Amino acid sequence: MVDTTIVNAKIDSYLKERVDHILQREQTTASELIRFVWEDIARTGELPAYYTKTNAIDKMQAQAERIRTLHAAIGTSALSEKAVNADARSLFLDSLLERHDKAANSPLDKSQKKE
Repeated sequence: MVDTTIVNAKIDSYLKERVDHILQREQTTASELIRFVWEDIARTGELPAYYTKTNAIDKMQAQAERIRTLHAAIGTSALSEKAVNADARSLFLDSLLERHDKAANSPLDKSQKKE
């Protein structure tokens, strides 16, 4: 038996709810997704090309600004900063999941995928 450990992460509850729905739809789990990312990092010795802390922060800030602009244009300025940031984080996570889906459909990853 492989020695395992638990990894804990704090995430926005709205974000978790959205991702849980997607994971269920795709018939996978958060553990499988996290394992996939960690195995990729271990294999390459680097963070995935689509993620660096600076890029993630810049992308979230840019998305938050676009969301603020959209909300202002449609008259929803009462939205809180927290809601705008949650929307931006959700959009960013959507892009990560899309990249994961593409990678999971590659022949290399299918052979490594555990049932």
